[in-house]
Amino acid sequence: MLGSPSKPIPRIALVTPIWEDSNRFGVYGPKLARAIAASNLPIKWIVSDDGSSLIEQERLKKIVEDLSIIYPEVHLVLSRNRLRKGAAIYKGWNQVSSMDWLAFVDGDGAIKAQDLINFINNSISNKLDTCSISIRKSSYLTPVIRQFKRRISLRIFRLLVRMFTGLCLADTQCGAKIIPAIQYHKIRHKLRESGFIFDVELLINLTSSGCKIRSVPISWEEIPGGKVNLIYDSFGMICGLYRIRKRIKNGIY
Repeated sequence: MLGSPSKPIPRIALVTPIWEDSNRFGVYGPKLARAIAASNLPIKWIVSDDGSSLIEQERLKKIVEDLSIIYPEVHLVLSRNRLRKGAAIYKGWNQVSSMDWLAFVDGDGAIKAQDLINFINNSISNKLDTCSISIRKSSYLTPVIRQFKRRISLRIFRLLVRMFTGLCLADTQCGAKIIPAIQYHKIRHKLRESGFIFDVELLINLTSSGCKIRSVPISWEEIPGGKVNLIYDSFGMICGLYRIRKRIKNGIY
């Protein structure tokens, strides 16, 4: 008697956006490569450079070359000009085809490699109408280590997101998400934001299209050496919220 056919393993594209950050990625990359290799998941890993300097790009080439020894399905996508984080992620996603899931993770190492694999494994068991987002909710199982000023800024930003867009989520900005590819392709033509605010626009459009959003607490630790300027980038994100609110009112989303 023939057994029932086994369920195919979902195919996943994972993008890691990098901008002038080869030092931190040089530490995190090998850990992530080993975790992906050990997971046996069919992941196509794309390191998407966000217009780094030529010196940084050369460093990235060497890092990715070394990573390919650990995990052969890693690819580097270079950009001549600065795209911003969201556009770098979209560029990586748009270069793959025949994928079931599209994911990204920041390259700073704030989310441990094995925690990311657990997050992906947990998420791909869902139906293709559900997006999973990591959130920073400190507990015994998912400790969160960050500066006090960043905790406060996240709370303020969360309130602003609700006021401007009506989106009620605990954490739109945590650095790991996984989306059914079919849901992304429904809305990709509506995505305009390329900077740090891209997460909010992406989640608004996914929700509007009927996709469910599932929040998953994850361990997170702030890693020194980041390029985010709390004042400058916060101002840019508030401006982005104004643009998003205007599009909502105009029925673009």
